[in-house]
Amino acid sequence: MISHATEQFCFYPASFFPVDLGEGGLAGAWFAETAEEEVKSKERPEHMTDDKQPTTTPDILTQAVVNMAVESWRFGRVFGRLLLKLDAGEHNRYKSQLRWFIKKVEEALERADMRIVNVEGHPFDPGMAATPLNIEEFDEKDALMVDQMLEPIIMGKEDLVKTGTVTLRKVEL
Repeated sequence: MISHATEQFCFYPASFFPVDLGEGGLAGAWFAETAEEEVKSKERPEHMTDDKQPTTTPDILTQAVVNMAVESWRFGRVFGRLLLKLDAGEHNRYKSQLRWFIKKVEEALERADMRIVNVEGHPFDPGMAATPLNIEEFDEKDALMVDQMLEPIIMGKEDLVKTGTVTLRKVEL
């Protein structure tokens, strides 16, 4: 007798297996058990429980909020650049919608005890919570400023949640 799981996933000819997979055989039992486990693993993602309710650990939720914040920040930056290409009438209308969107993202982050920190235009400090991509282009004694943020810094209530990514430029004194 072949189980439903083996019928669904077994496409190998009987000659493929070096042992008899007949009914009641050890290899047959092992294969049926393995196929049933494969069906179970394909039916639900890792973060789902047996009753198919998602587990909501704080780490999963925090990471989801952080990812949404980063992508919202990126979208806002792209949308802002697009606004520069519009005529004055449309520019003002869409700029208001962008401000509203940013406000909603900031409110959602505040409810999660997080905030986005923008360090563009600030002097660069090696202890800053941002990874500079072009630091090797400068000498140790150069005065540096954050030229552009590529990914935002996300701060929690009392600690760093996600480091940002920046590019630097030399400050002419």
